[in-house]
Amino acid sequence: MRGLRRRGAGGAESTGGGRPRLTRRELAVAALTLGPSAAAMLAGCTGESEPETPETPDPTPVNELGVEVPAPSGEVSAVLDAAGDSVGVMLRDAEGEDFWADDFLYTRDALPSLLWQTDADVLWVIATDGSATRIAADDSGAWLMEEDAEVPEEISARL
Repeated sequence: MRGLRRRGAGGAESTGGGRPRLTRRELAVAALTLGPSAAAMLAGCTGESEPETPETPDPTPVNELGVEVPAPSGEVSAVLDAAGDSVGVMLRDAEGEDFWADDFLYTRDALPSLLWQTDADVLWVIATDGSATRIAADDSGAWLMEEDAEVPEEISARL
């Protein structure tokens, strides 16, 4: 009885192996009915799915001596540096050369946290008492420090 086709339940043809075979018409109706979701269903049935793109986490504050914290542009980085018991913030260019430093206002016992804004090269230095210093380049390219600056929501949300 090789090649004998039988009709199974629902009218679908079977090749004798017990598994119903759909007609071209039934396949066409199924494809039109399912449309784009058919690919998703098949992927779900095979265990395959589109790879998820991982979200990039927001940068976290850094308060370790000597750890460079790159700015969003990659053109500058900030680092906490120590001179004796005093700790200060230094800025380095892309070649690793120091080009700016504050007055070493902090101590080893109370290291501040460094955090760049994600949309601009604006560094926030958050002291352990919660006070904030904003360090950014002005229009001429000179880096300036603004003490007791109001912390934007983007930064306070990551503290």
